[in-house]
Amino acid sequence: MDSLSFRNQQLTKRVELLQEELLLSESKSKKSKNKGDSPSQVSLQTQSVFDEDLQKKIQENERLHIQVFITPHRCV
Repeated sequence: MDSLSFRNQQLTKRVELLQEELLLSESKSKKSKNKGDSPSQVSLQTQSVFDEDLQKKIQENERLHIQVFITPHRCV
């Protein structure tokens, strides 16, 4: 159970980091739009990678929660 809590904290920190990076990326994108520039393809690819990574972490977290909180209750 401690390892799950630890892993959950790791995932939470990772999600927070990705959200901060997303906000920074969005603010840079807004600044570049104000200058008349369009977002670069690299920026869009980076965002896509972050989104994919975040989705994988969310799915892993969901799987772990099911494993810990739902599966043991079936045995009782």
